[in-house]
Amino acid sequence: MIYRAIAFALMAVFYTIYLGKMFLQRMRGISTDQMGKQQNKSGKNKKNDTTVTTVTTKSKKVLLIEIIMKIATYSIVVVEAVSIIKGDAALGFTGRGILLKVFGTYIGLIADVIFFISVWTMRDSWRAGINTAGDTKLVTKGIYAFSRNPAFLAFDLLYISILLMYFNWLLLGFTVFAIVMLHIQILQEEKFLPQLFGEEYLKYKAHTGRYFGRGKWSFTSVKCLIYTITMIFSVLYYVTCIFYARITLSFVWIWLLLAAFCAVRIFMLHDVLIHQETGRPLMIKIPKFVKILYHLFFGMAAVAFLFIEINVVTYMNMKPKENLDYVIVLGAGLNGTQPTRPLQLRIQKAYNYMKNNPNTRLIASGGQGSDEIVSEASVIAGVLIEMGIEEDRIILEDQSRDTNENIRNSYELIYREFGTETKPEVGVVTNGFHIYRTRLIAAAQGHTGTEDGINGIPAQTLFPVGIHYVVREFFGVVQLVMGW
Repeated sequence: MIYRAIAFALMAVFYTIYLGKMFLQRMRGISTDQMGKQQNKSGKNKKNDTTVTTVTTKSKKVLLIEIIMKIATYSIVVVEAVSIIKGDAALGFTGRGILLKVFGTYIGLIADVIFFISVWTMRDSWRAGINTAGDTKLVTKGIYAFSRNPAFLAFDLLYISILLMYFNWLLLGFTVFAIVMLHIQILQEEKFLPQLFGEEYLKYKAHTGRYFGRGKWSFTSVKCLIYTITMIFSVLYYVTCIFYARITLSFVWIWLLLAAFCAVRIFMLHDVLIHQETGRPLMIKIPKFVKILYHLFFGMAAVAFLFIEINVVTYMNMKPKENLDYVIVLGAGLNGTQPTRPLQLRIQKAYNYMKNNPNTRLIASGGQGSDEIVSEASVIAGVLIEMGIEEDRIILEDQSRDTNENIRNSYELIYREFGTETKPEVGVVTNGFHIYRTRLIAAAQGHTGTEDGINGIPAQTLFPVGIHYVVREFFGVVQLVMGW
């Protein structure tokens, strides 16, 4: 329900800005809606000082395009509202489908902000449709210095936002139709505006992108765009993590740190772009050897990050081997005497495996944290017994404080029962993002588990916070490998 409310709120804010601006301009005698309409232009006759009305006309093609665009922009609002009320996406996105709603929310928020800034910057020159009356001025400052059509861009982003959040084929069709019609309208305006503003518009057009960008695209400008997108995402995702997991979520500050880093890089790259464009001296001059060291470090860090993250994501979908001798369920925090949501998912995964493999034994591993009133192991065992797993198939390991101790202490119990002459086949139940690092920890302790290492039995990774968990694993793996 919360994302339905968010989707409606995004639309409500957007169209309140749209209708509110039209109302305010109408109060000042300005006709904002010019779509599908002819206009009259009034002026003074210099000879007798009388008012002369000049009738200006739009071609039938332009009028038809504006009428169709009007139909598209009105009808898609209805289809969007119905799609939101209907609920979940018709394609049946599950599990990670929440990410589409989260990313859709981000895009919708950006659309509202861009649209508000666009309308505010344009002031009384803002019109909907081609304004042949010529009672506006060319605005090239503010957001219009980076986009010739930021309001149209905002419309497109809002359409894409709702489509991501509540996808269905009908909505897809109307979204494509509306975006195409908006683009055609832009092309029509680009044919007309040189007649109205002459050389001034042509220079502006040559310097500013249709949707976004200044001047010709270059490697520097692309990097600046990537850093801008990353900065915006980092701030929004930080808020998302706080909303879902509270500010106590470990390492959550890294998203603000990333945003700050991106802000610095944007400032530096923008300085370079201005220098290339105008010849103005650079505000910050960095020695060449520092640049070389930075790019070397950044490159190595990027390669390491990609390598580790590819492994983390790969093992998230690992298929567990059947009929293992033991499975170890790792603790994951408690709410009083109840398992947290991540631990619930681990327990459910363990139950499914134990039910399908009746000869497998289970180690419930996890001590009592400083803020817990019972051990995690006792809660894991208690829930599994309530679910129907025989008590004599469960062994408690209630002394561990972290994953390293989980593995070491659990193997001590396994060897005590199984013996050391024949190596038992062992699997670990934990959330998917945690499988890769758990395998590395087991290998570092000399436990192979199965032929290709300890077997992972991945429980569901909760999204959208799962992105944070996956990224956080990079630092956990680096710490493990470096021995810190």
